[in-house]
Amino acid sequence: MLPSVLIYGGALLALAAAAAVLGGAISWARRRAGPPWRAAVVALAGAALATLGFAWPISAPRTPATGQLIDRFLPTDDFHEFHSARLRATPARTFAAIHAVTPSEIRWLLPLFWMRSPRGGFGPAERELLRQPMLDLMTRRDFLVLAERPGEEYVFGTVLGLERAEGAAVSTPEEFGEFADPGFARVAMNFKVRDLGAGGVELTTETRVSCTDAVTRRKFGRYWRLIYPGSSIIRAEWLDAIRRRAEASAG
Repeated sequence: MLPSVLIYGGALLALAAAAAVLGGAISWARRRAGPPWRAAVVALAGAALATLGFAWPISAPRTPATGQLIDRFLPTDDFHEFHSARLRATPARTFAAIHAVTPSEIRWLLPLFWMRSPRGGFGPAERELLRQPMLDLMTRRDFLVLAERPGEEYVFGTVLGLERAEGAAVSTPEEFGEFADPGFARVAMNFKVRDLGAGGVELTTETRVSCTDAVTRRKFGRYWRLIYPGSSIIRAEWLDAIRRRAEASAG
């Protein structure tokens, strides 16, 4: 995603140039950068790139019409991401692994949980939660199961409020699909299993976001560009955790 590349690339350039201007412990950076004015130019260029990333126009809403269950709840989206993987496992074993994978199996997820912990670490209760299925944890609190076709597709979602700590209280798939209060973003995510035959399947996951008004769309666009790289990594690692579990059970 180009805007995210501009934001993070520009920020890294600006930070590197700022380090070069400083002395003392990082004098090696100054020697590499040359005269201070050159580092200042690089810092300004980095800041300009990051600003351009935030100001980049938001793409028009998308209407994918894939024929999947997720289309029933978010047929049109403002932001999305998609990941896929191929597994040597049956659809049934893959679907069971989708439901069974725990947070502790998803690489890079635990450091994020650790940083968000108010105590800066995991207590006994947190460690016990990390051994429970990821989908159970998500749908127990913030997410709602929207639809499920056993062995093929699982869809869940939530409604986020950009101006408040909590999202909207929707309790049924119908309420999720019809929700239109301004100031919110509806988020739906799925796992889809496609049988390829010969003992293999294709596993995909798609995340769709639909904002309820233009102002929220612009605000969420800036937020999405910040979180997209990390979100993409977590989604890919989530698929890999499912693959490892499914192939191990098939082995």
